[in-house]
Amino acid sequence: RRGGRLFERLILGIADVDRDVPKGSPIDLRAAANTTSLYTGVETFPMLPEALSTDLTSLLEAAERPVVVVDLVIDDAGDVKEVDAYRAVIVNHAKLTYEAIGMWLAGGAAPEEFRAITGLDSQVRLQDDLARRLRARRQEHGALDLETIEAQPVTSATGEVVDIAVTRKNRASELIEDFMIAANVAMA
Repeated sequence: RRGGRLFERLILGIADVDRDVPKGSPIDLRAAANTTSLYTGVETFPMLPEALSTDLTSLLEAAERPVVVVDLVIDDAGDVKEVDAYRAVIVNHAKLTYEAIGMWLAGGAAPEEFRAITGLDSQVRLQDDLARRLRARRQEHGALDLETIEAQPVTSATGEVVDIAVTRKNRASELIEDFMIAANVAMA
């Protein structure tokens, strides 16, 4: 608290791909040509080679990984008041899923990881509250709220597509989206 206002510190660790992909290298040129990873539901076409995108630059549970930290101080109105960025090494202690956290935030059962890590549940609640403040502030400033639908084919044992499963955004996916938007805007 400062001057009667509440401030929260949001520290985001984003995989430091730049460390392993020097500018102008063949991998950098490939990434520039691909521009993004493409998720088709059946197959993923990664922007980076598989070894980088699923291992070396992925924030896998219990593995030390280099990150770029975006460190934000956010007030109770959802305004970013301080910004810092630096490199660090982190260890991800829990690999949470959007589905499990989204269901829990909507009143469902607590994920298994909450029993294993003391205080993780209250940390996620705090993050959810902070994400809501950030989103509300963006909407006050005229941000568009676009709803996207992710469809994935459901296949039979023989590989035949038998149905389409629709995945909708939930509070957990919105939380990450809100944090990444805040980090990108702050850095820009």
